[in-house]
Amino acid sequence: MVRTTQIEPQPFEDAVPPRSEAWLPNILLAAAVVLLIVVVLGKSRRTAIAKSHEVLPTPQERLAELRHRAENDAGIEARAANAADQIRELTAVLDTRIETLDVLIQQADDRIAQLSSTPAVSPTPHAHGHPAGHHAAAPDPGDSGKQAIFELADQGHTPAEIAARLGQHAGKVELILALRRV
Repeated sequence: MVRTTQIEPQPFEDAVPPRSEAWLPNILLAAAVVLLIVVVLGKSRRTAIAKSHEVLPTPQERLAELRHRAENDAGIEARAANAADQIRELTAVLDTRIETLDVLIQQADDRIAQLSSTPAVSPTPHAHGHPAGHHAAAPDPGDSGKQAIFELADQGHTPAEIAARLGQHAGKVELILALRRV
């Protein structure tokens, strides 16, 4: 035996809410939009009121401020131009000194090459009482000064101390000592 169950049909009215409740979500949505608009307008109104209470400078005050800025800018430009002039002068001085040093280095190199190419003098006396290869020329007046420099350097004195003792320039003493090492 088969049982059959009958399903009772549901009334259509239960599935659709009554008309009196359908307008409630629309009213709530409209109220939220109105509330949002009121909040945004209120904030913009407060901002406008705050701006209206700001004290704006008068045209004279604004003009004075602009003149002050222009004076400061002119002072800065003058200082920049002065600094540029000083830089140019210092560069010229340095260039001159570099050229002078290049000439002195070239002269020192030439002197070193000249001394290197000169044959060594043997200490054996020649028939005339002079060492071989040595001519009877006048003695170099700087030889005694060089000997004094060499002796003081051998004793352990610095070039500055030697220059002070002998009344010479420190650069000259250093050059003589440097040529001795070559």
